[in-house]
Amino acid sequence: MATIRSCLALLLVLAFVMSESCFAYRFDAWRIRVFNDMSHGETLKIHCKSKDDDLGRQTLKVGNNIKWEFRENVWLTTLFWCNIYSPHGHAALEVFNSRDPVLYFRCHGFVCIWSIRDDGIYVRNSSQNNNYELIAKWERGR
Repeated sequence: MATIRSCLALLLVLAFVMSESCFAYRFDAWRIRVFNDMSHGETLKIHCKSKDDDLGRQTLKVGNNIKWEFRENVWLTTLFWCNIYSPHGHAALEVFNSRDPVLYFRCHGFVCIWSIRDDGIYVRNSSQNNNYELIAKWERGR
């Protein structure tokens, strides 16, 4: 009886490891890029981080971008967020969330591209014609 249980446990582990979704989450690296697309030469202050990784405070000039790569954790709870400050105000938003199916859909192909503009923050919808969608507007004050 113990042999049958051991075999069943081994089969379950193998089925999990060999599943397509397991490979997608564990081996493909996500790439995040955040562009300063402000129209009047405005410099941004941006601070992005996750629970485990702090990318530091950065100054982003017009036309420049920051980028980073990571792999999702096994529990699919990976979350990166950014605080962004501009002359128009500030915004705080999640730039990646393993548990957000809408963001997964927009960031098709393991790439999330964000554009910071005069009227707010946009994400490129890679699954539909690469159009940019407004995600957050600037909040006044600091």
